[in-house]
Amino acid sequence: MTLRKLVGSRLAHVPSADWDLAHVGAAVSTPAHAVRALEAAASTVLGVECQAVGSARTAIWAALTTATDIRRVWVPGYTCVAVPNAVAAAGFEIRWVDVDGPNLDMGVVLSEGRPGDAVLAQHTYGVPVDPDAIDAARQQGLYVIEDRAHRFDAAEAAGDAVVFSLEHSKVVSGGQGGLLHVAGADQAAAIVRLIGTLPQDAAAGVRRIVLTSMGQLLFDWHAPVADRAGAAIRRALLRLPALSAEGQTADELAGEGIVPRSLHPRLARLAERAIRRVDANLAHRRRIAAIYRERLPALTPSWLPHDTPLVRYPLQVGDGDDVWRRVRRAGIDLGPRWFAAPVHPAGSRSSYVDGLAPRAEALSRAVLTLPTHLRVSEGEAARIADAVTAATRRAA
Repeated sequence: MTLRKLVGSRLAHVPSADWDLAHVGAAVSTPAHAVRALEAAASTVLGVECQAVGSARTAIWAALTTATDIRRVWVPGYTCVAVPNAVAAAGFEIRWVDVDGPNLDMGVVLSEGRPGDAVLAQHTYGVPVDPDAIDAARQQGLYVIEDRAHRFDAAEAAGDAVVFSLEHSKVVSGGQGGLLHVAGADQAAAIVRLIGTLPQDAAAGVRRIVLTSMGQLLFDWHAPVADRAGAAIRRALLRLPALSAEGQTADELAGEGIVPRSLHPRLARLAERAIRRVDANLAHRRRIAAIYRERLPALTPSWLPHDTPLVRYPLQVGDGDDVWRRVRRAGIDLGPRWFAAPVHPAGSRSSYVDGLAPRAEALSRAVLTLPTHLRVSEGEAARIADAVTAATRRAA
């Protein structure tokens, strides 16, 4: 086996890929007003008032907890386990619904929903949910939470609440965290009071989050040989508990809800730094997506819009696991396969049972997602696309 096949390359979807070396200083220096500064920066960039919380799942929980007269929540059968965990922690019944494209089938919700229901309208991969459908749901008396964890803009935001993620693999990263905007003034005031009662993550956990991403930066070199060696060292280091920040706890993977938290000031400081680069970040993701679309037209889904900044670029390749393995053997590490199950990651537990969302199940078997982040150059995107083309030909 060659070194390239053994250790892969620098093309992985690395944690906090929008960070640079200036984040080292931001991680060390944490002003007392860091959370307020982040909220101000995010509100300016997004154009809507935001409150910072410890995670996007906490934001979903907070929106549901402070809403009135909610009885049950419609959740897409193509989502992260964090979403049903947040709903469960808020104490509501989950109604699973299949997808239309990658997003929740709003037609089913409009047909079967009733006043007092809430809807998680998830913009999967950054593919927009139709704002007219959101308006229709609200006019029907449904409470709509727009889950924009996979995008970082508020264009055409129409929900009662809008959630953004600052987790390490998302568009804008503080390593961990989330933002929440709500349309109602009374609910916004209730959320401010609620956040004030939440605990922060322990300092040791925050250090692990920072070290995980700093470790990625340390071994992300540009010379081809060093890239491969750096990838091998990075993988080894990230197996160490002190340098491996978990995306979900064992309890969350077991479907036991979440522990809502407020945002630690150090992570707020890092997120604020990342927000300053958001315009370049989004422009870069558009360019990378355009390269994938040009080189992989037959694998690009018909529902994928043009000129949209995506957190990852989804392809329908037939057997996602097989093509992922073939690309990995060719020396390109795409990271864990996103949404390889109706409730991601595969093996996590929730109230979802097989058969509830057959279109989502088919999509999860077929999808392969490609990185679009700032550490993937245009030339590297072309090489990724060529590797996927070769892998799908061999799999045919």
